[in-house]
Amino acid sequence: MEPMTVVSPDRYEEALCCLVGRRRTTLMKSMMEQLTAAGRLPEGCLRAVLAVDGGFLAVSYMAVAPGRTVTITLSPARGRAGAERCEMLLTDSCAALVDWQVDLAQTLLGPGDAVMLDVYLRSGFTHLADLQTMTLAVRRSGKRKPMPAGVTLCAATDDVLPPILDETYIGTQDCPGLHGLRRTEDIVAGHRAGGCVVPELWQTILLDSVPVGCVLMTCGADKVADLAYIGLCPDARGKGIGIAVLSHMMGRLSAKGVRMLRLAVDASNVPARKVYHRMGFRHSNTQRAVIRSTRRMQVEPASGQDVHMTSTPRRSCGG
Repeated sequence: MEPMTVVSPDRYEEALCCLVGRRRTTLMKSMMEQLTAAGRLPEGCLRAVLAVDGGFLAVSYMAVAPGRTVTITLSPARGRAGAERCEMLLTDSCAALVDWQVDLAQTLLGPGDAVMLDVYLRSGFTHLADLQTMTLAVRRSGKRKPMPAGVTLCAATDDVLPPILDETYIGTQDCPGLHGLRRTEDIVAGHRAGGCVVPELWQTILLDSVPVGCVLMTCGADKVADLAYIGLCPDARGKGIGIAVLSHMMGRLSAKGVRMLRLAVDASNVPARKVYHRMGFRHSNTQRAVIRSTRRMQVEPASGQDVHMTSTPRRSCGG
């Protein structure tokens, strides 16, 4: 068996070159400097399979994000031997997460990358969903749908969001396999980390003054905003509220100078995709999301009981 090691900081640039399949260039050096400055290269984040001469045969990079998640990226697998090395390295990297404060490991693959998908699945990951990225140009003079009677919006704060989100997850068709894998408070933290949060774009949806959902948008670079989340409680669905709220929010985006709204939707979530198509969103990319719960690794040694429970009882789907 070829030896595995934690990459030492003096070899980070070499490991990153192996990870992305590039030779050492000014671009690679700049990328490493940016990752270092952002605190994205902590000790132990890079692991590798070594060749006899000490070179890197395979590399994994573990990037922790707010919301107790970690994205594990592998260098490309070339041939059967390369796939076996990647599988061995991914298993080793996941085992190391017992000492990390994370509840969910994840990655995104190309829709045609069958080799790497097999590597992740053989290492204990599951295929969560095929995520379709969709975009819509924000027009200043676009026609907005009127809000249904009784529907209003108000600021969504972190103290009121968790119970609202929990209700919107009931019966959800958008990545139901995520349900119960993280605390709702951590999900909120993950949404916040997606970009700049502007109060006017982080809203609770009210029906007759009762919270029935939320719409969360973040602003990024190049005047592009992301729809981090929109969801409604079961009783509020099918009333045209979602599309009206999105139409209203397009006006707010326009006022902020945003030119493009971007979102990712589960390809199997047909109702949501129909709404987005009706609004004019266009499919631009598809990625395959695979996940592995690491909560089972985070145990209380004395009792062996899971110490990172979700904020609400488990349901059959949603969240």
